[in-house]
Amino acid sequence: MKTENRPQKGNRVAIVIPSNKPDMSVFEHASYMQCLNVLGKYDTFIAGPEGLDISEYTRLGPVRHYKQDPRFFGTSLRYNRLMLTPQFYEGLSAYDYILIYQLDCYVFRDELEEWCGMGYD
Repeated sequence: MKTENRPQKGNRVAIVIPSNKPDMSVFEHASYMQCLNVLGKYDTFIAGPEGLDISEYTRLGPVRHYKQDPRFFGTSLRYNRLMLTPQFYEGLSAYDYILIYQLDCYVFRDELEEWCGMGYD
């Protein structure tokens, strides 16, 4: 799906948060807020189905909707297929690196530049 995914903050790293829901559980909200607090200097996207209302996410911080085909959401198998499509990554090709940040994790400190500097892929 087409979206303007050019770096807005001059970063070479994008944070991509997959979600197919317009709202978050208490734990997802805590994870999301921690992501924004710790990794807020990076461009952040909600990767969700086209038509997803992301106003709950944008109300809490500066994120953009990385619109995806709705057929890739609803089950783990569908989501896994999305992660294997070249189109998903091509849409973020302006970035050197992306971090897929799922809302069942909790980041404690920003070490992204260090890890990117190691050149892993």
